[in-house]
Amino acid sequence: MLLHSTTLHRPSSSRTTRSLLKAFAVIALSLSTNSLPPLPTPTLKTHGFANKANWLVPQKVLVGTSPLNTPSPNLTLQTLLSQNITTFVSLQSESLPEPSPHGYSQYLSSPNISYLHFKIEDFGVPETLEDLKTCVRKIHDREGKFYIHCFSGQGRTGLIASCLLSKYYRTTAAESLEYVQKCFDLRREFGEEQKEGRSPETEEQRDMVKRFYEEIDK
Repeated sequence: MLLHSTTLHRPSSSRTTRSLLKAFAVIALSLSTNSLPPLPTPTLKTHGFANKANWLVPQKVLVGTSPLNTPSPNLTLQTLLSQNITTFVSLQSESLPEPSPHGYSQYLSSPNISYLHFKIEDFGVPETLEDLKTCVRKIHDREGKFYIHCFSGQGRTGLIASCLLSKYYRTTAAESLEYVQKCFDLRREFGEEQKEGRSPETEEQRDMVKRFYEEIDK
């Protein structure tokens, strides 16, 4: 009788280690995502703020119009500071009336106030998906409370807000877009005559939100 032997090739130690690390990373990401709370229901009490701004994450992230796009920038800034805002995030790329990249920094003298500036063209989107991910990460990694704005606080702000929600809640692209819209609509309760519109405004902006969530779900 002829016996045939079969040689089993064991994977190398380094290959096994890489496979285990990748598996652990996937598990860790899944556990991290699943540990997030679901999206809350936006209400006037929890998410309403003013006719040009609203809470995205109650008592943590406030979003709205540029402080300079108000009748009294100084009063607007003082109102925001009364909410203990510590970081202002500007998404504007258009020219501002002051030489400072944030324009309104002349109104603020506190050394405890910081700024982030991510230039996005009006009605546009970040140049790349990586730029969007970097923006979201840098905002989330900072401590304190945030005020995020573009000019009108609708298009570019809605785009970043929809993606930023992934850091605070267990959500999908569709759920985030719906949530941001509901929060945005609360501004009308404060008497502003707003044009009919969506937040984010353009299809390009909304498509980039969907691409962002597809990427983080991989």
